[in-house]
Amino acid sequence: MLWNGIGIAIAVLASVTAWAMVVATLYFLRSRSIDRGESPAPPEVDSSVRVSILKPIKGLDDRLERNLEAFLNLQSIAYEVLIGIGDRRDPAWPAIDRFLAAHPEAPMRVIFTDSPPDAHPKMSNLAGLEAQACGEILLVSDGNTCPPPDALERLVASFADPQIGLVAAPFLVRSPLTLGARLRSLRIGTAIACSICGSYTLFKTPFVVGKWMAVRQQALAEMGGFAALSGVMCADGLIYPKLRALGWRGAIVPQAIDVYLGPWSWRQAWSQQLRWSRHVRFVAPIETAVEFLWNGLFLGSLAIAFAWGGATIAACALGAAGLGIWCAYAIAYVSLGGAATDLLLLPIVDLQMLAIAVWAYASNEIQWRGRRFYIGPGGQLERSESLDPTG
Repeated sequence: MLWNGIGIAIAVLASVTAWAMVVATLYFLRSRSIDRGESPAPPEVDSSVRVSILKPIKGLDDRLERNLEAFLNLQSIAYEVLIGIGDRRDPAWPAIDRFLAAHPEAPMRVIFTDSPPDAHPKMSNLAGLEAQACGEILLVSDGNTCPPPDALERLVASFADPQIGLVAAPFLVRSPLTLGARLRSLRIGTAIACSICGSYTLFKTPFVVGKWMAVRQQALAEMGGFAALSGVMCADGLIYPKLRALGWRGAIVPQAIDVYLGPWSWRQAWSQQLRWSRHVRFVAPIETAVEFLWNGLFLGSLAIAFAWGGATIAACALGAAGLGIWCAYAIAYVSLGGAATDLLLLPIVDLQMLAIAVWAYASNEIQWRGRRFYIGPGGQLERSESLDPTG
């Protein structure tokens, strides 16, 4: 009787919370049909606002030149694009140089930035761009993002509220071609998208991932700038808590930004998620518990274990909960424009996430952008080593 009660409680908790996040996400994005590209009337924005778009580049992103084209015709807002890159030896430099030569009218300029070996590469790059930016709003946009023409306008409209210090948007992987890209697409289009949109709808708490994220320059300065986070691993997610502590609020806009991953391998998908999970281990361990709770494969495994122990009712409830979560994620993924055939990989995504959730506690080492980093309490980078034996 006790085990039946425990199993039913877990099943109900998992089902209710997962479905609540999915329904809240679909409700939040109801004003925009992402798959068809339809949008409501454009918002009113202050035309005097100037935006500096910061693009930290490291390595050649898939279709980089096509992504840069999307920044030539953003609507209604005065903006500049600052491209940050380490030096001309970076594989992305020929593509950037070629694009700028073909578009001399582009409101873009390249800034060569330095990154100390023990610092967060992206935050160090952004700190160098921040020093050269002239906008009141600084928008961080990774090299693999491809926004629609009205994306900047809709983002800036949220800053009409003077208490808003940070605004971000959900993002979705488009046209994944390889196994690694499809696994990452499923993860982003289900758990991550629902965490971003659902948390904001239900609790007005922005869960920020820095693919498409704007910060008011005044708020960023009060925080100490991007340099203040150069010693933290997954710094994007810590920006809003720091701003909130200073009295600023945040917002999420109901418009998804397209991201293109290119021919990602399974190893790349594993490595990126492992970086995040090892950071989460130190700063928000409760997320690990949620990872298990919203994992259909884990709930199915629990159902087998409970059935083996004779708790048949609990086993049925857990099995139904696992299938229900897969159904909820399937509805979310397809509604956001994902391919239905990708859903066949949901069990593999769940298996990968379970393995990562456990493996995250086996070490504090991560490999990223040619270096091996070691992280400690609070997600702080303790030290790093070059993966190149010659350098």
